[in-house]
Amino acid sequence: MNCISHRIPRRVVRRSRQWSWLAAAISAFILGCGPSVDESGRQEVYIHVTEDGFVPRRLLVPADRPLTLIVTRDTDATCAKDMVVDGNDRLVNLPLNQAVRIPIEAGVHDSLNYHCGMEMYSGVLVAK
Repeated sequence: MNCISHRIPRRVVRRSRQWSWLAAAISAFILGCGPSVDESGRQEVYIHVTEDGFVPRRLLVPADRPLTLIVTRDTDATCAKDMVVDGNDRLVNLPLNQAVRIPIEAGVHDSLNYHCGMEMYSGVLVAK
């Protein structure tokens, strides 16, 4: 079966979506988009929302150190238009193509889960 709009076989479209997360992870590693530290010494963690959910889904962060999640929703083709961080229990709206800063004052002792409002997509911060 072919896609109607461009006559591209569905298996090709599906395969390209499957590998998109890998390309995003490699480019983030090469460009140095991993965790950084702001001027006050707080850890900054960057998370993107794509068609595949939260990218990366698992991040290592320093234990018991205040941090800030910086979340950017890059697509409208997802249900993850908001986010809940365990312990915060506040639904944070994620506007399209805008970075949203979510402070985690207590830091992460062991692990900290987060998910979209519908709990379809999730991720975890793991203390190292």
